[in-house]
Amino acid sequence: MKCQNCGSFIRDDSKFCNYCGQKVNIRPQRQETPGVSTRPRDEDFDVAVTIQKETEADIAEQSKKSAWVILAMIAAGAIFAGISILIYSSAKANQHVIVTEPSTEATTEAATTVVSSETESLPEETEAPSTEEPTESATPVNWELVDTGTATYQVFDDWVAVITYLTSEPIIVMPDEFQGKPIKIIADGVFENNGTIMYIQLPAHLTALNNRCFANCKNLREIVMPETLKQLGADVFKDTTGFRIVSKEGTFAQRLAEQMELEWVEGDTLTVPVIE
Repeated sequence: MKCQNCGSFIRDDSKFCNYCGQKVNIRPQRQETPGVSTRPRDEDFDVAVTIQKETEADIAEQSKKSAWVILAMIAAGAIFAGISILIYSSAKANQHVIVTEPSTEATTEAATTVVSSETESLPEETEAPSTEEPTESATPVNWELVDTGTATYQVFDDWVAVITYLTSEPIIVMPDEFQGKPIKIIADGVFENNGTIMYIQLPAHLTALNNRCFANCKNLREIVMPETLKQLGADVFKDTTGFRIVSKEGTFAQRLAEQMELEWVEGDTLTVPVIE
């Protein structure tokens, strides 16, 4: 090699120039493998850029999917909440026990009819019961609640509905009228879960038994139904079995007994003595 100071040729392993005495600065040389270049290739750079772009695209795609999943979960939650509110509102509506006598053109908003639109499945010749007591005028319906201590009545101009009936007697003969007006409807669940009733005679002018009226009356043995009865709400006798129906022949009550496979007895009064 040459001395960097004087240009004289000296040995490769010399530390000082033999001619001028200058210290020799030895620069390490990079050893390269013959035929192998250490310089980055353009192809490698392109591959790296492509991988980065694909990675960014995958991240963007995953973000979109996550966003859709979140939106779907929010929508599902909103739908579930809406259905829950609808079911709850419907259940609350069915708990009303006040009845109203609507007109032919309009109904009063002061109360809700107790006679359900759902009916017990009956023989084909039985007319589908109306859900309302008709009136001849379109004037607002007037009514009042009267509590006698034993029962609560909703009194209209010319008919009455039983709203509650509290008794622990095993034998019941319900009154046919109240304040000189016929009793036509027994409201929702009036005798539901009553475990003491064994024999009951319904009012002579009764036209409708509303929802769950005699549900879960485990000890009921006999019920006298008038020939005027034409309407049943939902689950009127749910979980109440083994009783007999007393009614006149060819009535709605007789067909009901046949359909429910209950004992039927012709008559219009209880078959057991009633103590006045």
